Formats: sequence, structure tokens, C-alpha cells
Amino acid sequence: MQIEKLAVENPKYTYVIVRCLETAKKWALTVINDKLAAKLKENSSALNSISELILRLRKAILSAPDGTYSENEIHQVRSQNVMDRVVKGWEHIKKKEYSQAEELVRSALADYPEDAEALFLDARLYWLSSNSPEAGIERARENLKIASRFDHDGVASLYNLLGCGLDELSRYDESRAAFEQAVKTNPQDPMYVANLAEIWWKLERKDNAAKYAHKAKSLGSKAEFVEMILKETEKPSEAHWKNLIKEWKESGLNQDEFCASRNLSPKAFNRWKGKLMA
Repeated sequence: MQIEKLAVENPKYTYVIVRCLETAKKWALTVINDKLAAKLKENSSALNSISELILRLRKAILSAPDGTYSENEIHQVRSQNVMDRVVKGWEHIKKKEYSQAEELVRSALADYPEDAEALFLDARLYWLSSNSPEAGIERARENLKIASRFDHDGVASLYNLLGCGLDELSRYDESRAAFEQAVKTNPQDPMYVANLAEIWWKLERKDNAAKYAHKAKSLGSKAEFVEMILKETEKPSEAHWKNLIKEWKESGLNQDEFCASRNLSPKAFNRWKGKLMA
């Protein structure tokens, strides 16, 4: 096959070719209302050939001399090698088939012990099978120590799991710290931002709760708790606006920049500034 020959003869292209093939396969299996995708789905022989080629090229990458590929590229290949087992593991968890899920997660971690997605599945499974948030918390902490630093989504999921466990035990300040790490690791996931908003609310810090509720909503969150926070804080107190105006004066930002950074209404800011600085 010409693609395989090109990859073998030019190692610098191998990783890119693998990712292109993975994307093409995923596209063919998930896209709807597309004639080409429909034809590929019907052609099991072609899909099997693509899958086999992907596996051979991954093997070539993992067996290449040290330094041929970056650490991140090696991580991505190893992670993709176990992803199918992780996905199937979650399917078993949804059905409460914990023994089957455990077999899959053990197999995945045997092949790649640092895979953060597999470690997240492991921690969640440990929590559910033991019916103990404490056990889940401990497992998440252990797994965070070994999780690949390149797997941002998986690491963020572990921090979020840790935060949820601590929240369930009413250890809100510890939970806040965990959710903050989840948001820092994956700032575009609305669920983590919403969880941080909720925990700030439980800590009776309505200003911070509102800040993250606005951010969560801007990212697409439809969580009921986010809507409740926004409703409860839609008419900020005078003290709240005094603090905001003080922060603005000290920030060095112009008014528009400050409002944008805090998701504030410029109109409301002007109104309160006029009232409080008169």
C-alpha cells in the first residue's frame, strides 16, 4: 500500500498519516447524510483495511528509536491504542456491569499505565463498586500522581471526580480547590466551570459563584444550578458593585476591557459607577 510505504520510508510523516487515517475512520463512522460516508460504512472490507493499517503504523511509531517522535506523539498513539477499551468500559459502567468494566480497565492500564482517561475510568469504577466516595477520592489522588501530563481531558476529569467526592462529603473548600484544578486544566468544559460555580455558592461566596456561573453559561452550560445562581445574583448589591468599581480602578484596564473580563453589562456598570462615584 502506497500510504504505508510512504510512512515507513519517511518516519516524519508517519504520525500525521496515522492521525489523518484515524480522523477519516471516525468521520466515516459518525457522519450522517453524506454519500461517501455511507458508502464507506457499507464497505466493511475498506474499514477493516484502514483499521489494520492504523494499527501497523502505530506499532511502527512505538517501536521506532528514541527521539524519532515527541513524547506527546508517543502518548497520543499509546492512548488511542487503549481508547476502545475505555469507551467499552464506560458502557459497562452505565449498565452497572462492574466486573466487565474492571476487566477492560485493567487491560487498558496494563498496556498504558499513565493513560489519564483509563485512570479516570478506574477511579470512578472504584467509587461505584465500593459505594464509597472516600475510596473514589483516594483512588483519584493516587491516579493523578501517575497520569500523563499530555492528557489534559483525562487529568481534568480526575480533578473533577475528586471535587465531586469531596463535595459529597461536604468538604467544600477542598472540593473548590479540586474543581479549580479541573478548570485550569480544561478551561473550555462548561461542566467543570459550573461545578466550580456551585461550590462557591455552597461556600456562600455569591460573587465568585456568579462569576463562574456566567462563564459556564457562556460556554454552553444548561445546568439548573447555574441558572439558579444567575437568577439569584442578577441584581447585585451596592457592596458588590463598590468592590467591582474598586477592582476596576486598580486593574489598569479601561472600562470596556474590565467589563468584558468579568462578564459585566457595560450599561449596568455605567449606572452603578455614576451612582457610587457621584
